[in-house]
Amino acid sequence: MSATVRQRTATLATLVITAAALATEPVVDPARFRTTPPAVPPVVPSRSATEIRTDHARAIGEADQLQARSRTAALTAEEQTRLVQLVDTAETLGSELDRVVVAERLEAQRLRAVAPARQAIGPTIIVAPVLHNESEEQGMRTWLRSFGGSTSAEEVYRARTAGFDVGRSSADLKVDWQLNARRRAISKGANPGASLIPVTYSDKVTEYVTYYSPLLGMVDSETTTDGNDRTYFIVDDTAMISAYTIAGGGTELAPNIPDVDPSLTSKVIKTRPITSGYHKITREALRDTAIPITDKLAKAIGNSHARKIERDTLLGNGVTESEGLITSGTIFGAPVADLSDGLLDDLFFSVSEPYRTGSIFLAHNTTVARLRKRLKDSTGRTLLSDAVEGDRRILRYGGLEIVASDFMPAYAANAKVLTIVNPMFYMLRMVAGQTIDVLVEKFHPHLAYSGMMSFGGGYLGPASTNKYIQLNAAPTA
Repeated sequence: MSATVRQRTATLATLVITAAALATEPVVDPARFRTTPPAVPPVVPSRSATEIRTDHARAIGEADQLQARSRTAALTAEEQTRLVQLVDTAETLGSELDRVVVAERLEAQRLRAVAPARQAIGPTIIVAPVLHNESEEQGMRTWLRSFGGSTSAEEVYRARTAGFDVGRSSADLKVDWQLNARRRAISKGANPGASLIPVTYSDKVTEYVTYYSPLLGMVDSETTTDGNDRTYFIVDDTAMISAYTIAGGGTELAPNIPDVDPSLTSKVIKTRPITSGYHKITREALRDTAIPITDKLAKAIGNSHARKIERDTLLGNGVTESEGLITSGTIFGAPVADLSDGLLDDLFFSVSEPYRTGSIFLAHNTTVARLRKRLKDSTGRTLLSDAVEGDRRILRYGGLEIVASDFMPAYAANAKVLTIVNPMFYMLRMVAGQTIDVLVEKFHPHLAYSGMMSFGGGYLGPASTNKYIQLNAAPTA
């Protein structure tokens, strides 16, 4: 046997022995030597997508400005270089924005996967506490009674909850002076057009003011929180009429479009304080719980204020008082000796149609009585229609309501006996709230209270829409 054969035989024997030894050893599980790579933290962008969008928009905006300038003038070398840099920056930021958006979306999904499960949120039930709204009536009664007798701590607390400080000689009441009946009516619900039921002092005093003076329930009104002077603008567009346009022929100084401007003027309405005077009340009335003190106060003060406001709304001089309708009106024609249906028709149709709708006649009771007697048809029936609307008796002529007022001039020589006007163009400006003062010493052992408020007014319509008929020096008896 050669040396080469012996060497190969020895090598083969060694391999056989090694294989046999390996076969007798236990098998090793390769999974025991498998290692888990460490978790790689998510890549958090250095800047958010919002920041990149802001820079991207800024670069594009600056580039747009340079590009727009290049359309009208040549750019300098620096500006051209800057434009190229801005376009490169915008492209780079666009690519960066795409990567950041993808990274943020991936991070959001990762957080969502590891977030703990949340319990379903059901409806939150909030139980509102039951609040006891103290009666304004009871609070006012306690406040008034405190000036002539003792009150318990509980009564003082309840009165203060209702807005009355026991011990103070005056009380400030919230009054929303919305006098116009149409604006105070219910506009929605099961009974639209019905009047609101007066509950609070504010409702009651407003109800009494308009009940005593129907005129105040027709004028426009505004409530302001202060009494500072306020300017109102008057626009008269009765002379304006549109026209056809004509092509060509016009110049800048002489256009084909007609130049018709509305008449624009202004008026300053001031507010001035008034008082209803002192109204005495007995201690017996304060003790008697069956007597509604709030209603008694509202009626006395409301009627007193209504007389003053109506008087100034008609006859105010506009200097030391509100501007009255008669003061701001213009005479219709020449003074006359008597009233007739023809004269009233001429007065009615002298007002332009836009302002005629909603107009009323204003007159004294003596003038209304004379109209009812003298304006009759061939059969002797009066030309004035008579109807009951709500709780008021309404007289009309030609469809227009005739409102009687004791403050209108009576039928006499040189009197302005009849006025036609649209009351919605009269602005009655009121200052919110009302003060009630109590005086003890003067009326002892009884009490006296007084109401105070502030108001002003002025006519904001064209002068041609407020006209009156005046009698001459020798009217027909």
